[in-house]
Amino acid sequence: MKTGCVQEIPSAGHRAESRGVALAALAIVVLWAGVVLARHRTAEPPALAGYQRTAFAELSPVEQGLFADLRVAADEIVALGGEAGAWPEPAELAEEAALAPFAQDVAWRRRGAHVWTRIDATEGGRPRVVYYGRPADSGAAEWALVIDDGKPGIWRRQGGGAAVRAASGLAAEGWLEMVPSPE
Repeated sequence: MKTGCVQEIPSAGHRAESRGVALAALAIVVLWAGVVLARHRTAEPPALAGYQRTAFAELSPVEQGLFADLRVAADEIVALGGEAGAWPEPAELAEEAALAPFAQDVAWRRRGAHVWTRIDATEGGRPRVVYYGRPADSGAAEWALVIDDGKPGIWRRQGGGAAVRAASGLAAEGWLEMVPSPE
């Protein structure tokens, strides 16, 4: 009968095995972090045009409130104009819709008591309307809500001047387009 040879192999031990698993996990994490960092790009916001300003960075809290009101009003006006087939008058927006900043309430007084007029224009075959707000308070800025083919834009001019005549050429007349943030 043959006798077999038995050889005992000592185990590596849990410490050596744990160290191996930890090193493998660390290698995976480092490799993954390297891939992520290599592909990482910082997205810089697009630069604003010379006639544009960021509303929430450059306006006072009172003006920010007026800007926010105009943004909401723009959506309402576009909806009302689409339903009726004609742009509503500022008086309609104030009385029937009670839409800020057209409604003459406490906030309206605090924000300059603007008197709003509607200016209709068709430029380049596209329908445009301007809601121009001249302040009763000489220290407040003028505002213009321009709706160009259903797309609103909000413009501001400090210091006054001639009233808005058309939607185009506002930048040349010293108006600044206020944007919520660089997009």
